[in-house]
Amino acid sequence: MSVRCLIFSVILACCSFSPAASVEILPTPGQGIQPRALVAPDGSLHLVWYQNSDKAGDIWYAKHLGGKNFSEPVRVNSELGTAVAIGTIRGAQAVIGKGGRVHVVWNGAMKQKGDHAPLYYTRLAGDGKSFEPQRGMSGDWIMDGGGAVAADAKGHVHVFYHGGKGDGMGEAARRVLVRSSADDGKSFDAERVISPDGAGVCGCCAMQAIATDDGTVMALYRTASNGGKQRDIVSLASHDHAKTFAHTIMDRWSIAACPMSSMSLAASSRGILAAWERDGQIYIGPIGNSNSAAMVSPSGTPGHRKHPVLAVKGDDVLVAWTEGTGWQKGGSMGWQILRGSPLAPTNTSGRAPGVKVWSFVSAAPAKDGFVIVQ
Repeated sequence: MSVRCLIFSVILACCSFSPAASVEILPTPGQGIQPRALVAPDGSLHLVWYQNSDKAGDIWYAKHLGGKNFSEPVRVNSELGTAVAIGTIRGAQAVIGKGGRVHVVWNGAMKQKGDHAPLYYTRLAGDGKSFEPQRGMSGDWIMDGGGAVAADAKGHVHVFYHGGKGDGMGEAARRVLVRSSADDGKSFDAERVISPDGAGVCGCCAMQAIATDDGTVMALYRTASNGGKQRDIVSLASHDHAKTFAHTIMDRWSIAACPMSSMSLAASSRGILAAWERDGQIYIGPIGNSNSAAMVSPSGTPGHRKHPVLAVKGDDVLVAWTEGTGWQKGGSMGWQILRGSPLAPTNTSGRAPGVKVWSFVSAAPAKDGFVIVQ
C-alpha cells in the first residue's frame, strides 16, 4: 500500500462519516401540551399529553399513524378534570411495559389540594382501547412536585413520588417513596421510603425513573438540603427490582430557591444516561456517576435551557430542551445529536419556536432518525 493510500485509510478510520440522523418535528394533537412520546417494542410511536384547564385538565393518549396524523384520542383519567399542568412538572409521565401496555401517572388537580390530591396511576386496559379507572397511589403524603413511573418487559412496574407529612410543605422533611408491582400494575405493594433522611426533596421539581429487564431500577430527583440552599441532582439505583437503593450525588448546585426542574433517563449501549439542568445549562452523563469529566452539554451559549429529554438510536443520542420558558411563559426549543465515546456534540442541531405555556418537548427514536413532539 502506498503512503498516500495508508494516510487516507487512517483518515477514514478516525473520522465519522455516518450520515446525519433526520429529525422530524410533530405538533401535539388538539393544541395539547406536555407531550410524552413512547416507542413500543414493535417500533410504533405512542403519545400521551395534556389538554384543557391548566388547573383541572385531562390526559389523552393516541397512536401515531404516520405524518402528522394520530389515532382517535382516548382519555386517560377516568374522572374528568383531575390532572394539573401548572408549574410544568406536575403533568403526566408515561412508560410502555410488558406486551406494549401503557402505564401513566400524574398529579391530582389543583381543585383537589384541600383533599390532599394524590399521585394518580392507571394503565391501558386489556382491550388496548381504553384505560382502567384511575387509582390514588400516594396515600396521605402531600404531593407538590411530579412523580415518575418505570416498567420493564417482564411485568414489573414502579411508581415513584415525593411528599411530606403534616402540612407537606417543609422541603427538608420531604422524602422519595416507591410502590412496586410484580403483576404488570394490577396490584402494588405498600409505599417505601427510599431517599435518605436529611437530604430533603426540592418540592416543586419533577422526578424521572427507568427499569430494565435485568432488575435494574433507577430514579433521579433533586434534593433540598442545608436549609434549602443545596439543590443537588441525586440518583437512586437498584439492582434487585427496587427492593434496595443506593444513593449517589451526581451534580451539586448551591441555590436557595426551587428551580422547578425536570430530568430525563434513557437506556443506551453506554449504560443508562441521565439529563438535567443547572443554572441555565443542560448536562448529560451516565446515571450514578458523579465524575464531572463524564458529563457533556449541548454546544452553543447556555441561557435559559430547561426540561431536557433524551432519545437514543444506535450510537446517536438526541437531547432536546426548552429555552426561555418559565412561570406562565412559553418559549422555544433546541436540540442536538451527541455521538462518540465519550459523548460529544455533533454539528447536527436545530431550534424551533412554539413551546406553549406550561409545556416542554418530547423525543423518541424513529425509523430514519428521531422525532420531536412539541
